[in-house]
Amino acid sequence: MQPNRVDAVFLDRDGVINELIFHEESGVIDSPFTVGQLKLLPRVGAAIKLLNDNNIKVIVVSNQPGVARDHFTEAILEETTDKLKDELAAQGARLDGVYYCLHHPEAPNPKYLKICDCRKPKPGLILTAARELAVDPGHSYIVGDNLSDIKAGKAAGCKTILLGKPKCELCQLMESENVRPDHIAVNLYEAVQIVLTNGDMLTKGGKSKMEMFLDTASLEEIKAILPWGVITGLTTNQKIFLAEKGCNFRQRVQGILSLIEGPVSVEVTSSSLNELIREAREFASWDNSKIVIKVPMFGDGRGLHAASLLDKEGIKTNVTALMSTRQVWLAARAGATFASIFFNRVKDHGDDPEKVVAESRSLIDRGNFKTKIIVGSIRKPEDVMQAALAGAHIVTIPYKILKQMPLHPKTEETIAEFDRAWEEFKKAEAK
Repeated sequence: MQPNRVDAVFLDRDGVINELIFHEESGVIDSPFTVGQLKLLPRVGAAIKLLNDNNIKVIVVSNQPGVARDHFTEAILEETTDKLKDELAAQGARLDGVYYCLHHPEAPNPKYLKICDCRKPKPGLILTAARELAVDPGHSYIVGDNLSDIKAGKAAGCKTILLGKPKCELCQLMESENVRPDHIAVNLYEAVQIVLTNGDMLTKGGKSKMEMFLDTASLEEIKAILPWGVITGLTTNQKIFLAEKGCNFRQRVQGILSLIEGPVSVEVTSSSLNELIREAREFASWDNSKIVIKVPMFGDGRGLHAASLLDKEGIKTNVTALMSTRQVWLAARAGATFASIFFNRVKDHGDDPEKVVAESRSLIDRGNFKTKIIVGSIRKPEDVMQAALAGAHIVTIPYKILKQMPLHPKTEETIAEFDRAWEEFKKAEAK
């Protein structure tokens, strides 16, 4: 049995896949009562497609008491479900199963008046779906926007993800009901990133595989960060070396190699294929165990040709300046050791960098490629977390950004408060 496999993701429907509706006539926020009211939430199709692409079953498990309360009929519910499937299909996504509980303990319609085992927070709906679709709840997640979803998931043995932003009221409710999700995500797309990293973030020994590199050529910056014990490699490029102008290139690289134990990416600057290969061989000769040759993704395929040739010679490569999933796939096929996605430059072009990272990671995992994704072009601490949650193997971070990451004003305030309390304690102790 694979300990970190994921069989399925069970999804609540309303508030997770589609928008909740405010019904003015009754003054309630509830499910869509008509087919026309169904509207998918942003990025839901992309999120579900990622699960589909990773052979993870996607199963809706939803309480729909609107039928029992005569808000809509079973026929309307079926039409609404058909529309949901059609809209997902238009985005290349599919559901592997849809399971509804139509009962309610106070239903005015006697047909649905029932205290059942399928209405969440009871786990019956999940367990029925799991049995019929041959999935193990213990190797599955449930994603919901209500604590009843979390309770049902935990009772069934699933890992749980609650959608929404944590607030004091929610924390108090979780405390009073003695239930806490395993994870909290802002939306379904972010929840899927949590799911997809589940099986690949931990080694058997429990140590994280996700890495941080430092993006610099400054020896002083390296020496300042190394004692933190957080970086395992380093990346450079021509612009980074320009900031160090006045130094000897080879001597600086050798100085970096003396400090960094892991991979060090050094970019070739020649334009012709023959010169690229010559330059790469020279750099690799300085320390082939650490040096990684950065090769740009030239539009005519020169970079791929170079990466393929160097791979055959046992020289590690980092195909760089990647802006799309297709470029990452090409780099992986060419045998690149690393593929560098430029996070904010993707965004500058008007594309979604988290989507590019997530799709690239999915593709690499499915193809069982050796290539690891490095995400660079980091401009603020929030970029680091977005790239990591999207599925980057490595995020390479500029010194000035990494220096900001430990700082949080509330942490500083709390430390100062505790320090003052300790001083008061010591004064009282001395009396």
